[in-house]
Amino acid sequence: MPTVSTAALPDIIFMLLFFFMMTSTIRRHTAKVNIKLPTAQTVEKRTDSDGVCFVYIGESRTGGQGMLVQVNDDFVDIAKVGATVMAEKKKLTQPKQDKFIVSLKIHKDARMKLVKQVKDQLKQVGAMQIDYSGTHSTF
Repeated sequence: MPTVSTAALPDIIFMLLFFFMMTSTIRRHTAKVNIKLPTAQTVEKRTDSDGVCFVYIGESRTGGQGMLVQVNDDFVDIAKVGATVMAEKKKLTQPKQDKFIVSLKIHKDARMKLVKQVKDQLKQVGAMQIDYSGTHSTF
């Protein structure tokens, strides 16, 4: 009985590995809160996440704590949102600091009072370039 040649097997494995490395995306920050994004009529997908600080406002996954604020990977008190965002900005190189953006991902049932407090904190530290995340609605 003839044997099957396995000489090409390493080449195939490395091609598959290379393919998955090039096509997959690596998530830098994970939301630790539940977020149901509001719908929008026009949505534009962000292609680069360098120089972006993510601020999540959502429900606690454990329940009972109401809405929580998370900056990148850490929960933050509302009074410290601005300082935390500026600390994240200072970690970046100067060219990325010039294009720094704060991306707000807000639960659709969040109170506007909480959102306004976060935006006031961002305004106090000069983080004026803000984008909002949402899902595309199909009307």
